[in-house]
Amino acid sequence: MSVADQLSFKWDEQQQLWTSYWSRAGLAITIAGTESAVNEELHATVSQALDNFKQLMDEVRTFVTGKTIDVQGASDKKVTYPADAPIEFQQIQAIDLAVPNVFVLFFSGYPDPYFLYGVAVRDGKPFEVQCGSF
Repeated sequence: MSVADQLSFKWDEQQQLWTSYWSRAGLAITIAGTESAVNEELHATVSQALDNFKQLMDEVRTFVTGKTIDVQGASDKKVTYPADAPIEFQQIQAIDLAVPNVFVLFFSGYPDPYFLYGVAVRDGKPFEVQCGSF
């Protein structure tokens, strides 16, 4: 049985998404769907990510290290992610019904505690990173 199948998902009326929390990894999990059911394709995508969690997190770390990233909301700001920056994984989400990607969200404290990073993952491989402050 996959990790995602063991989690209890609840419909979040405000977000219009299915949410759960994987306590062992300290991760919020969010999946799109309808009020009656989670989207099966996105659930399968999240299941794959959770079942290969350690490998996926290693892939994300490798992908962002040394990469120059545009900071959203700051048209002229870029950050280069250092190899020694900590990563605190926060959430895995699959919320776009048109694209079966997983997005891994994390904080690092770099360059300041308010930057949230999002890495898009397809078939277990990261391919895009975004960063913004809130």
